[in-house]
Amino acid sequence: MNSKSKALTLLFSFVPGAGHMYLGLMQKGTSIMGLFFFSIFLISWVLLDLLGFALPVIWCYSFFDALHSLEDDAMPEELSFDGLAWFRHHPQWIGWGLIILGVLNTQND
Repeated sequence: MNSKSKALTLLFSFVPGAGHMYLGLMQKGTSIMGLFFFSIFLISWVLLDLLGFALPVIWCYSFFDALHSLEDDAMPEELSFDGLAWFRHHPQWIGWGLIILGVLNTQND
């Protein structure tokens, strides 16, 4: 049985990743928090409103996963999708993605 407070987990879960950090899942919490706030930064900097759909998805995943992790006895630390491993095997997609973001950014000016 987990000794963490359900009320505090619920409260912290309103900030993506903070609920996971409260539960001790630091790697997962910082990954989710970084993804959420980097998405906000990217949307505002590049003025790429197309990424706006990702924010509610990230928030909902974080919120419900933190509450589910509270009740789960075998809380796994790792994320189910390791995007960094994919990019290590396909580094050319980072370049193509940056080129596309640059083109989209010049069209917004």
